[in-house]
Amino acid sequence: MRLKTIYIACLLAFLFAGEHAFSQYTNKVWCFGDSAGVDFSSGIPTPITTPYRSQGGSSSVCDSNGQLLFYVRSITESGLGAYSALIINRNFQTMDEGDSILGTGFYHEHIIIPSPGMDSMFYIAGTAIAFNFGIRYSIVDLKFNSGFGKVIQKNSLLSNGNFSDAIAVTKHGNGRDWWIVMHKWEPTVGSNQFYIFLLTPSGFSAPTIYSIGVAHKSNIGNLEFTRNGDKFIATNNLGLIELFDFDRCSGVLNNNILISLQSGSAQKRYFGSCFSPNGTVLYVGVADNIFNGDSLRLYQFNLLASNIAASKLTIYNMVVPCSGGMLALGPDDKIYMSGTYAIGYPYPDSVHNIYNENLSVINNPDSIGLACNFQPFSFYLGGN
Repeated sequence: MRLKTIYIACLLAFLFAGEHAFSQYTNKVWCFGDSAGVDFSSGIPTPITTPYRSQGGSSSVCDSNGQLLFYVRSITESGLGAYSALIINRNFQTMDEGDSILGTGFYHEHIIIPSPGMDSMFYIAGTAIAFNFGIRYSIVDLKFNSGFGKVIQKNSLLSNGNFSDAIAVTKHGNGRDWWIVMHKWEPTVGSNQFYIFLLTPSGFSAPTIYSIGVAHKSNIGNLEFTRNGDKFIATNNLGLIELFDFDRCSGVLNNNILISLQSGSAQKRYFGSCFSPNGTVLYVGVADNIFNGDSLRLYQFNLLASNIAASKLTIYNMVVPCSGGMLALGPDDKIYMSGTYAIGYPYPDSVHNIYNENLSVINNPDSIGLACNFQPFSFYLGGN
């Protein structure tokens, strides 16, 4: 039986700012969930069918015309390799040497980064929630196999230790190199350490480690840059929302602002987070439904307000059998939110309904309040 559920966070850890910061590559085709996908290449988002199921995150990259080059998907089927992923080429087949790519979980575990030195090469960085194999990277070269690509380096160690299941990337101020940010996970004592790597034509640098902000024990959440890379948000399932400034020339992370830190019965399991196109509005989703049957929530924060925490508006709050997943800024300047049906894990695999066959859409995300025009479960995924 083909499984047909969109899972929490299935929406993808896609190539951030690829369309805007690296002109020959774009993020105009998303492949995610159970056989789901969205094609933005015509200017109008269109649902497409993809042949594989990703329970966790997925990451994709296209050429300047919006032609899919390849994508990475988490493995959920038994017998295909634990804690790993597959790299799928544009013909929807496993890429040469594209199996057993370390780094899988449920949220935001892979990112695709174009090589600063070779137009045909891409780095794929990944981690995994709760599995101590550190940060790994693989290299894809599309010169092989008539453009369908080959993995020429697999599962190389970038850093030891445990890391939260989230990766963020933005372009260096020089317009060529890339910054990659991850958060250290210390389940016993907590951590406030961010590891920042620089990818240049020579490869990855050793990490610069910043101890800044709230020390926490969560490995579930999200890290996200604004489109222009000057702001950075960290959210997690322990009620944390924290904003940082980022210098794209030096890689310095500073000026942290604590927007939310909750505990006890008031604690919200913040999960998906996304900046509006102009970087002045922040949206945060809540994943409480997975654990205690709470309602689906979407919050908005005005980052231009003198008190950002006090600017919080509830854009959506309904008791429905669905939990909000990842938020993603699309090439059309709208924000899309995935959802998972029902409560608890594992999720029911054979149920089709409005919650798991649609994405919710923020149509005007730069606008404050209801003017943002949030439409829940409004983008139909064609039955996938």
